[in-house]
Amino acid sequence: MPPKDPPDGTNDRRSKAWMLDVQFRHLRYDIFEPVIDACFHASQHLASNFNAPSQLDYQVRQKTVRGTQYSLFRDIRLEDSRFENNGIHLRFSFACPTHLRQTRMLSSGHFVSGMLIALIGLDTENTISTTFLRTEICQSTVSMKPITGNHLRASVVASFVDPFDTNNMRQTLYSLKSLRNKEKFVIVEFPKVLVAGFYWILKHLQFLSSSNTEISFSNLITPSHAPRLQQNAPPAYSNSGSSPFDLGVLQEFYKSDARSPLRLGPDFVTLNLTDQEAVIQEVCSTTTLDHGQATALCENLARGLAFTQGPPGTGKTFLGVALAKVVLRHAPKPILVACMTNHALDNFLGDLVKQGITRIARIGGASKEEWTDGYTLPSIRKNFQKSEEGLGQKIKIDRAYQSVRALWRQGTAWCESLNTHTLTWAAVADHLKTSYPQLFSDISRYESPKEQKISDIRQGRNEAGGYAFEHWCSGRDLVDTEDFSRNARSFFNKTMTPSDAVDTLSDSESSSIDLSLQRPQIPVYYPYDYIGHNAWSMPMDVRAAWITRWKSELGSSSPIDKLVEIQRRYLEARKYKQERLDESDAKILANQEVIGLTTTACAKYWSMLKSLDLETLICEEAGEVSEAQTLTTLLPSVKHAIFIGDPLQLRPQVNQPHLSLENVYGAKYRLDESLFERMVMPRTSNVQPMLASKLDLQRRMHPDVAELIRGTIYPYLKDHPATSHSPIAGMVHRTFWLDHREPEDAPNPSIVSSKSYSNSFECAMVCELVRYLLNTNDFGSGEIAVLVPYSQQLACLQEKLAGTRTCSIALSDKDKEELIDMGLLDENEQSQFKTDVKVFPMVRLATIDGFQGEEAKVIILSTVRSNLQDRVGFLRITNRINVACSRARNGFYVIGNSTLLRTIDMTSPLSATSSATSSMTAAIDVAASARSATRTTTTANAKECVPNSAPAATSARPSATPAPARHVIYLASNLVSMVGIFLPCGHEFTVVDLDAQLELSKIYNLSTSGEILAMEHTMAEGCKRLPKCPKCDAALDCVPRYRHFRQYQLAPNTIECLYRKFGRKMWMFAGNVQEYRKNLQKGFEWFCDNFAPGPLTGKANAAMIKTRLLYITPVEMAITGFRDNVLLPAEKKIAHIGIVLGKDYVSAPLRLSFKLRSDLLYLHCRLTVLQEAANIIRFLQNSDDPRHTAYMAQTLRMHTIQQIDENLSEAGLLAEECRLKSLIRLEAEATLIQLCFDAVAESLGGEVDNLDRHERAERLTVENPGTAGILRSCYQSFDPYERGNATTAELWTAKTREFWEKWGAYEVGSLRYCQKGHPYSRKAFEECPECGGRKVSAGQVENRANYKRNLDRDIFLKVINEMGNQN
Repeated sequence: MPPKDPPDGTNDRRSKAWMLDVQFRHLRYDIFEPVIDACFHASQHLASNFNAPSQLDYQVRQKTVRGTQYSLFRDIRLEDSRFENNGIHLRFSFACPTHLRQTRMLSSGHFVSGMLIALIGLDTENTISTTFLRTEICQSTVSMKPITGNHLRASVVASFVDPFDTNNMRQTLYSLKSLRNKEKFVIVEFPKVLVAGFYWILKHLQFLSSSNTEISFSNLITPSHAPRLQQNAPPAYSNSGSSPFDLGVLQEFYKSDARSPLRLGPDFVTLNLTDQEAVIQEVCSTTTLDHGQATALCENLARGLAFTQGPPGTGKTFLGVALAKVVLRHAPKPILVACMTNHALDNFLGDLVKQGITRIARIGGASKEEWTDGYTLPSIRKNFQKSEEGLGQKIKIDRAYQSVRALWRQGTAWCESLNTHTLTWAAVADHLKTSYPQLFSDISRYESPKEQKISDIRQGRNEAGGYAFEHWCSGRDLVDTEDFSRNARSFFNKTMTPSDAVDTLSDSESSSIDLSLQRPQIPVYYPYDYIGHNAWSMPMDVRAAWITRWKSELGSSSPIDKLVEIQRRYLEARKYKQERLDESDAKILANQEVIGLTTTACAKYWSMLKSLDLETLICEEAGEVSEAQTLTTLLPSVKHAIFIGDPLQLRPQVNQPHLSLENVYGAKYRLDESLFERMVMPRTSNVQPMLASKLDLQRRMHPDVAELIRGTIYPYLKDHPATSHSPIAGMVHRTFWLDHREPEDAPNPSIVSSKSYSNSFECAMVCELVRYLLNTNDFGSGEIAVLVPYSQQLACLQEKLAGTRTCSIALSDKDKEELIDMGLLDENEQSQFKTDVKVFPMVRLATIDGFQGEEAKVIILSTVRSNLQDRVGFLRITNRINVACSRARNGFYVIGNSTLLRTIDMTSPLSATSSATSSMTAAIDVAASARSATRTTTTANAKECVPNSAPAATSARPSATPAPARHVIYLASNLVSMVGIFLPCGHEFTVVDLDAQLELSKIYNLSTSGEILAMEHTMAEGCKRLPKCPKCDAALDCVPRYRHFRQYQLAPNTIECLYRKFGRKMWMFAGNVQEYRKNLQKGFEWFCDNFAPGPLTGKANAAMIKTRLLYITPVEMAITGFRDNVLLPAEKKIAHIGIVLGKDYVSAPLRLSFKLRSDLLYLHCRLTVLQEAANIIRFLQNSDDPRHTAYMAQTLRMHTIQQIDENLSEAGLLAEECRLKSLIRLEAEATLIQLCFDAVAESLGGEVDNLDRHERAERLTVENPGTAGILRSCYQSFDPYERGNATTAELWTAKTREFWEKWGAYEVGSLRYCQKGHPYSRKAFEECPECGGRKVSAGQVENRANYKRNLDRDIFLKVINEMGNQN
């Protein structure tokens, strides 16, 4: 490892080579030193357990002697290979430990896409091999069960890190296929090591070093010991180099009344101080830039290589946007905007868009912001290719793509050949044509789509060929029919598995299926005995023998060699295609104003960017960008580079902290030193710093909070008047240090990381402080943030806070991944921490590093460390304390051991300020309200409670003006808050006492500590009264804990709003059912035209049938989901509230019908499915080629009749429930649904006995003309003499649609309940639409029913026969 600074006497040229070499070696060491350590440790483990039996359960997370953490997966097998966009992919299965089985592997954080892993093998000759791979996708044990047959193995799909290294690829495939010495493998996973994070940077540094490519400003940035004066000339955008910058764009946008545009000459920095100040004052007076920003603007425009240091909250991004606007007015080419992270890039580009700069191209697809979709390169490319110029470029790209596509097809075919289970047509066709011409002819004749009329299902395969051969190899022509019979039931119900369907088949039903469904029982012969017979007549075992023979004849190594050669050719073709694409993209980017990308993407697309001759670079958050990454942004053509950041905040992250600036040993290596910091704050003797602009006016922190960083590292920092934020509700001080001496937790041996710490005492104190602040009702969502230095404390706080049900928790993706990597959090266990953000205020939890660039109204910092060894740990780094102390706007509170942390310079101001104001004690002073100066005390001593007043109720205190309610927190030894409340009327109670007097437990379920857990479902009549003070009857609406009583006063209006919502939802569902039904009817002709009977189309035909029968499933799922998740609990609660509200609200017990209506709509869906099935069955029975469709028709008929019986039973139960609730109209419709099911069964030749249902439908529709009578015309469509023609009976008449539509048009304020407890709208219905209206005498109905019975054909014939016998 060479030091960062070159040896003395190194000239500029050698200094540049030294810089590139050092950056390459430092980055490689930082990334691969732990990788090498982990691989060595894993190799030792593999060697020591080479002959040990495989273990089904084991410890995945490992730790080396040097402390490197990694994951080790054992019992590796190569399952198959595939050819994807970037070449060969290999799928490895491994023994999956118990805690990662089922779907837990997918959410565990293991094998994230793009992560670096190593395949380590050891053979019988003790030779170790290591292959580095890149993860593509992870598969759980559930996904692997069809292959493994159990839930014991998971898998990962990976590609080669260097796809051009064909020798390594060949040797790896030989080893995996055991073509040489038998090997045993393990997979090593390196947490947080993403290939893209280092691969392109290292490649680019290699290229710069080997090609002697120029780097912009190399004369200024190359390290040197010479005490030279660094010359920094103005940017040269033109030949003259003296063209002034037009600042009018800033004036036009911010000050539309500016009289004349301001211009800034490039010689600004050469002016005397008086003239410079005059220019700066004019900029300040005509724009919204403050003095520091205006100074930085002028200096950045006048320097070719410019640096700006911006303390927290000083508007660094605002300055960057202003610079971009000015440069765009002057520079002839696009601006290159580079950031370390996608988040920072999106923020900067988003601000540009808000300023009206819309010609932006964002390179890279890792953005999480939806607004960026229209600015991505693929999106812009799509529009460009519609133009005449773009069309020509697209033709070139398409031609190159054709070569790539052809090689991809060959690679896919050879990958399938390499797999143990299959041979591909491409691999075997030539061999068969030469050695077995008859077999070749039998199979190849079906490769023509026209031959079997299957062009529709071959559309994605017709170019590659081999469809018929695959079918023959897998025996699909033999098993397709069996699959159809097994899976047919799942066509009707998605929740049914094929095994369930098999259990429903009786022996008699199975034997009735055509014999062609069964596999031919042919004795096993040698393969050559079948020569002369048709290949399709061979049974599966004979086919397998042929496949084995062909594999042997082709040889094992042949597919590997062929595949590797195709990989090489494919990558060359892909590289050529990418060059053509880059040419096209370069034309697109040249017409943009801004090109935005991350530093990693800059290294990846460096060649394309170089061709654009970009002249201006703006790098945001430059203090966090490593020097190696910064070098990728300094294109040879760049003439103006602007770096904005703060090296005194977070530095670039490194994996080797012992080689960082904070370590004495690492001072000569400085892996975490950015180019920004090296140039502005050089640590090399005799090297002068580069001049840097400094922003000096902060707009974030209250002056009291800003004093913490002003007194240490930013003595020049000033406060904007807008920082005079309002007081913190309930707190006396804005900054406070809650001091304690409680020790940190002992290391947890179950946690892999020994470098992470927690402090249970501080965790409990933070939770209590958060709860107290939230009780003030003065904080919105996300306005409170808790920062911690260690991930283990973060996990502790998350579990503690989420368990209190006080707030919802927000974790950044970065912190969440960190917790998962350390084994402190399982994604599947997060559900217990999640709460509804709409119900509880959101509190943000974050590590200090994860909160860089963020802010919050109140910050609570838990320092964690507290020990007798004076080990400060993480917070010894000034940069991190700077970040922690500069995130708060209104208030900043520290909980920690001040004695331990007082040795840190950065904490001295807080210590001094807190001591001077008595705000560093073991108790927190809390105020009565945001405007009250009254002080109460919260003790931090968990062993001794120190209340400042008695918690018992006191007598009323006289008060001229009612004061707002205020809280007092006492902390007992168990750290449970006992909150005292001072009511607005002046009376004081403890929460426990007031809860009891107001009978709060009758409204809510309360915990032992008084926390509200949930609504109480057995509310008493007294809950309807408004909460009042027990002493003076003053209303307590202003007290948050008791204001929910008011909700019960508003219950009637809330219930009516729910009725409106339910009615509209039912009308929407009814419309969906009709729409889907009509679509099925319209599409039936297409189905008949595209249904192609044949030996190779069984699966495709089955898929078509399944698609049609499951077409309406989304509507069914929506209906049942709304019923189960909304209607059922809502009706239960409405009925309960109706009882609480009493007879004043409704005179009879509520009888709601929404759930029953949803059941009825679900049955309409089932009827649609069964009617469609009947249509398909009749089509199959009348097919031109019944040999291939008879078994389908018979199987579908059996399952359809079975489904009819099940749905008849459900409809009967529904009709009975409607009868018990006096829902006459719904009862009639449910009965008609039954008759429709009967009609479908009759059309399929089934026997039904529906006389009772006819009588009930007749009686209901005649006797109740105002309700069920609207269905009379529907019933009359059922003619018992026309069996089989009622399957299309229309239940959706104009009157039935009008009924559903009226419920959909329900208006609030029109609610009425009938005498039987049915709700309805008096504006939509004159009387209850379910039970109201005129009645017809029962005798009339009975006579009509008897007449209908006499018309039944069977009964009529029976009576005639009896009369004949009597005669």
